[in-house]
Order: sequence, then C-alpha cells, then structure tokens
Amino acid sequence: MTLGELVLEAAQLAQGSSHIACGLGAHVVPQEPNTTPDRAREAARETRAGQPLLDEIEACGSVEELKKWWAENQAAFADQAVMDAWKARGRLLAS
Repeated sequence: MTLGELVLEAAQLAQGSSHIACGLGAHVVPQEPNTTPDRAREAARETRAGQPLLDEIEACGSVEELKKWWAENQAAFADQAVMDAWKARGRLLAS
C-alpha cells in the first residue's frame, strides 16, 4: 500500500468504528488477562533464555523417551524451535 492508501484505509476504519459505536451502542470489550498455563509461560521463557528444553530433547536416548518427553511438555511445542528439535531427534533415533 502507498502512504495515501494507508491513511485512507485508517480513516475509513476509524469512521466505521465510530458509526458502530455511536449508532449501535457498541463498546470496546477489554481483552481477558493472559490465561496461558504456567508451564507454557515457563517453556517460552526457557527457550528464549537459552537451550534447556532443547538440551532435554537431545538427552533423550530412545524414541520411547522422546515420546514421554512430548507427553510431559505439550505446552513447549508452541515454540517452533522445540518442535523442529523434537522432530529432528526423533528422525535421528529412528534411523
């Protein structure tokens, strides 16, 4: 988009929102607080801070251990790096 198109789009969105709020009595619904489970927040922090989860994946010595780790750490798979490392380790152990 050009700058002019972007400004026009923003103006139309603002005007549309105003019409909805004033004409239909709509109001902004506040976003709910973060309800992410503690383990998911912990997993995200661990993978950003360093390699602990990736090290745990590398420490798995069999496909069964890797499956068990998967079952115990579902929230960690929201991070693509964890998913990629887990799949790579699984392929390595399977071969």
